[in-house]
Amino acid sequence: MNRTYGTGWNDWEEVEPTIICTSRKDFIAFLDSCEYIEWYCQKYFEYIASIYRASGIDVPFYVNSTGGPFPHDPARLKGITCMTDLYYLGALPSMLPFNAKLLKATQPVTASAEFRCGTFGQLMTNTVYANQAMQWMAHGFHGVNYFMIVERHRWPNCPIDAVGRPGTPGRYATFKKIIGAYNRTRYPRFANGMVADVNLFWWRHHAFFIKPDPTEPYSSGSLLDPKTNFNTAFKALLEGNVGFDFYYPRAPRNVKHPCMIYAGHDYLDPGIARSLLDFALDGGTLVLYYNHPVKTVDGDPVDTFNRYVAPTRGVHLHGYHASIQVGECDRDGFPEAFSTYTSLLVDLDIDSNPIEGSVPYMHKHMVVGQSVPAGRGCIVQVGWDLTPTSIHGFLKSLGFKAPLRVNQDGVCCTLLQDKDEYLVGIVEQEGKARQNLRINFDTDKILLDDFDLVESVFQGRKIIKKGNGISVTIPAGEGDLVWIHGRD
Repeated sequence: MNRTYGTGWNDWEEVEPTIICTSRKDFIAFLDSCEYIEWYCQKYFEYIASIYRASGIDVPFYVNSTGGPFPHDPARLKGITCMTDLYYLGALPSMLPFNAKLLKATQPVTASAEFRCGTFGQLMTNTVYANQAMQWMAHGFHGVNYFMIVERHRWPNCPIDAVGRPGTPGRYATFKKIIGAYNRTRYPRFANGMVADVNLFWWRHHAFFIKPDPTEPYSSGSLLDPKTNFNTAFKALLEGNVGFDFYYPRAPRNVKHPCMIYAGHDYLDPGIARSLLDFALDGGTLVLYYNHPVKTVDGDPVDTFNRYVAPTRGVHLHGYHASIQVGECDRDGFPEAFSTYTSLLVDLDIDSNPIEGSVPYMHKHMVVGQSVPAGRGCIVQVGWDLTPTSIHGFLKSLGFKAPLRVNQDGVCCTLLQDKDEYLVGIVEQEGKARQNLRINFDTDKILLDDFDLVESVFQGRKIIKKGNGISVTIPAGEGDLVWIHGRD
């Protein structure tokens, strides 16, 4: 143990968990401590449930905990549903979809047992309530519980008063619209139906590396602040309105898509690394974003991807826009290219490991990425920052498109599907009124000409349909649900 952790313990009585990773040498002990905390929580939850069941109270149980990454692993729970609490107002635009995707991969229902209303003295307006409702419905929560902390005297911001009546006439009208849209569309049937081509790989041990204390939630909106591979990829997909789901190894409810982005660290379980390679060999597109697995947590080598990746010549600080060219060309060619803002450029040495059929990504004289064939699929190295804008050009180079594109920044949009019906979730995130907000749909995902009805079910406003897109009007800071249904 001392050799593994770099400690100098002389007796078992001296051994204690490493709750906070203060230096690199603490990392392995920190990960093992995190595993211990999760195992302990799992056993505790199961023990409490067993007491009730032994007493004849055999009802469904759920755990309500701080938002993800939780201080326990929801994939470990057996027979107990994990829900989440979401009450950090500034963090909702990133924390809410993060929770939705993690719960979708691991739980039978995506729900918040405590959803923010009248807490911490922050003013809750009808606009904020409308915005929050559009957020949780856009990202696939089956339902939320608008909670009130008992005996905390925060009734002024609650949607109801002390005897259960709507707090104000305006509050009543807002919740009537929210509940009306939920019921009219029979919303829960859409919750698990994110239209997507992309998975973002998420592994518990990588999350611990990002998050310094596993017992505390992200409370200040800082979920995306640390500049890690995962956070930049998550931000690019989310803010670029690219539909995606998490892929969580060994989670019971993963939804697999044809493109997998690995934006983790360079350490990984060898079995999981092999499953990623098999995904590509079986026809998938595996994107290795900056890092790829080269070792285990303990430092043992992982050589799964050695034959498919090029070594690095160097890493160059950049800090401004770069033009990325797809493939090589001669003077008469017009190569595909896209622009990206990037902090770094990785110079790959493709000559040291030449692979037949590979396609380089070029910036000036440097090869900053490459796509190589692997079985029936391909493996792609990316050595630049993905952004909400450049993600579209990059995915296009791989043969994928986002299900929809929006003509204005600061608006979150998702496309949910239930059989032959669709629901577009729209969330205005900058407090601006949006006139003629244009949403264009990928024709491979949906053809509007096949549908009779395109309805604004929350705002009740006119929808202008033109080509394979729609134009909508959104009040400042609110959103809408657009229901596409009724085939000819």
